[in-house]
Amino acid sequence: MARVFSVSISNDSKTIVSGSDDNTIKVWNLETPDAEPLTLKGHGGTVFSVSISNDSKTIVSGSRDSTIKVWNLQTGEEIRTLRHDSEVFSVSISNDSKTIVSGSYDNTIKVWNLQTGEEIRTLSGHDSYVNSVSISNDSKTIVSGSDDSTIKVWNLQTGEEIRTLKGHDNVVRSVSISNDSKTIVSGSRDSTIKVWNIETPDAEPLTLKGHDNVVRSVSISNDGTIVSGSDDNTIKVWNIETPDAEPLTLKGHGGPVYSFTIANDSKTIVSGSDDNTIKVWNIETPDAELLTLKGHDSYVYSVSISNDSKTIVSGSDDNTIKVWNIETPDAEPLTLKGHGGTVFGVSISNDSKTIVSGSRDSTIKVWNIETPDAEPLTLKGHGGWVFSVSISNDSKTIVSGSADGTIKVWNLQTGELIDTLRGHDSWVYSVTIANDGTIVSGSSDYTIKVWNRETGEEIATLTGHDREVQSVSISNDSKTIVSGSADNTIKVWNLETPDAEPLTLRGHGSPVSSVSISNDSKTIVSGGGDNTIKVWNIDLDWLMERNCDWVRGYLQNPTVKKEDKGLCDGVGSF
Repeated sequence: MARVFSVSISNDSKTIVSGSDDNTIKVWNLETPDAEPLTLKGHGGTVFSVSISNDSKTIVSGSRDSTIKVWNLQTGEEIRTLRHDSEVFSVSISNDSKTIVSGSYDNTIKVWNLQTGEEIRTLSGHDSYVNSVSISNDSKTIVSGSDDSTIKVWNLQTGEEIRTLKGHDNVVRSVSISNDSKTIVSGSRDSTIKVWNIETPDAEPLTLKGHDNVVRSVSISNDGTIVSGSDDNTIKVWNIETPDAEPLTLKGHGGPVYSFTIANDSKTIVSGSDDNTIKVWNIETPDAELLTLKGHDSYVYSVSISNDSKTIVSGSDDNTIKVWNIETPDAEPLTLKGHGGTVFGVSISNDSKTIVSGSRDSTIKVWNIETPDAEPLTLKGHGGWVFSVSISNDSKTIVSGSADGTIKVWNLQTGELIDTLRGHDSWVYSVTIANDGTIVSGSSDYTIKVWNRETGEEIATLTGHDREVQSVSISNDSKTIVSGSADNTIKVWNLETPDAEPLTLRGHGSPVSSVSISNDSKTIVSGGGDNTIKVWNIDLDWLMERNCDWVRGYLQNPTVKKEDKGLCDGVGSF
């Protein structure tokens, strides 16, 4: 992954745009934050700056390749390219969405017509690189910060330099202007933030101290709050009315904070960091985290979520199974012991009374949650480790996958072996059985296979993971498959359009050993070698639209069955 140098958030707080040193721009939908972002490619160097127009139709980006690019936010289409003589460090779009202002390594600021791409004028006056530019809300004033340690204020309409603000002891990295155009905030390599009153420019600016390193980014919100990001890996929130008070500090990034932006509600902050991440913060609840369950002493290899979405079951390398109540996540979980090796797979029945587990000891165990101390039923028959187990919707059948390369079907009540399915070229790491009896399997051959339970026939093979598929789960309506892999990703597949590109979820720092999709198809739970369990929210309606938009043209191919041509009718953006 690459470093995030710049972020911008749309006026409606629904879209985030980020620029990175992988030369790309990513567009994220905050309503579906776990979905794969739209990626814009075209720059030949680091994207140092991005800006979204007020009407949320246009993105402007500035890059190390000396260009400014204008993009259609909805489609990702590149509209035009504008050029400086050197790297473009900063871009800003005027409030009326008519003008672009850019700052460059060539020491100049350029003003452009957003609609036509025409260069209106070049502003010269800084003695060194222009690191940051900002346009006032009334689209009349430009503020710039430079390596020459000064801030300049310009008339946007005439290009006239109005004044120069001096006071920083080192490079000015970032500038921002308030909504009423009366206040300028600047951040510097001297580790300070200065607040300037434009109406009394000769007065000594207010200086805010607290960062221990370069202040890379500053912004002033609608209500006058100042937010700063620094190479000390923190973001600080300052109240101008009480400047001597200790600022609120947001900690979590593992590297310098290069950029952030404040949403219109003045409560939401989006930050981009050298640690390769983008974080979204709520100032009112700065310490809030995603739900994380901890308790196993080693890798969590498998998780399963109950039909009522209240119970999570996990299996671990510590040879135990743990049963968690989501409504009381801090409570001590129930622990089931009995396996003689790693618990690779767990499944919970529809009535939440039965747990089935598969282990390195080559056995399958059936547990009654209501009598957890009772001896479990043990099923034997596989010729290798049992990596995965699944219980059918009617709680009559167990399906298991093993290192012996087979999938076995068992009678849950009696333990009798019903059938053995063969087809994978290597170990079967994961199996699941859908409500309609469809069986899905994931293997170390990097593929996912879909089987007809009644006939044992292989229906489809899904390819896309770069390493072993360690876990699979299927939704209640049998339309969606979720897979977890040793490539550290989770993929979400639409079975109605199996050839479409799957949605990819990233976040685990190690192989994803287990995934499960909730009964309402809105929640995915995943467990990985990083000893954590993660809870994800997904929008499957959006996924259906996304996949249909991708395969719509393919469905009109003469080779497609007539009954399949209408699969995406009425779905998506066309």
